[in-house]
Amino acid sequence: MRRNAVLLVDDERELIEEIAEALEPEGLSITLADNGFEAFSIAERELPALMLVDQNMPGLTGLSLVRNLRSLPGGRDVVVLMMSAHFPPEVRAEGERLGVDRFLEKPFDLDDVVGRLLDHSALHDAGKGPSGSRGEGDSLEARVSRLEAQVAGLVATLEAGPGAGDTRSKEDRGNG
Repeated sequence: MRRNAVLLVDDERELIEEIAEALEPEGLSITLADNGFEAFSIAERELPALMLVDQNMPGLTGLSLVRNLRSLPGGRDVVVLMMSAHFPPEVRAEGERLGVDRFLEKPFDLDDVVGRLLDHSALHDAGKGPSGSRGEGDSLEARVSRLEAQVAGLVATLEAGPGAGDTRSKEDRGNG
């Protein structure tokens, strides 16, 4: 999996081209796919770190694409943002079960979507658990909570001052 690889998938080519153009200055490796089958073929060859997937595409829907993606080795580690004009409750529930990280309703503000993609690409590596992969039900909120707890721990250590938490004697620390 390439850490800076983003796969944009939608049968509305103009939309993903516009998103890709807005992401280009960020130094990401961006690939476009016009349908779910093409996207899955690309993911089989090299998993992206992040995918933006339209739900309503002919042939292979966004949910079907995500279901197939999750079956690939490392496929559960891919951050997935799903977009659609409307998410019926059953589609949203299935997406959550499959580990879709965020649902974006069309039409949307391009700057907002680009910001969300960049936020998720930055959180992707930081949100990994101790084993190096995300849990199946590991939501963005859970990952953010873990990161906040880690930061709070670091802040507490820094506030406690030099040597806080160091169980060595002063002589062992070289302060004697």
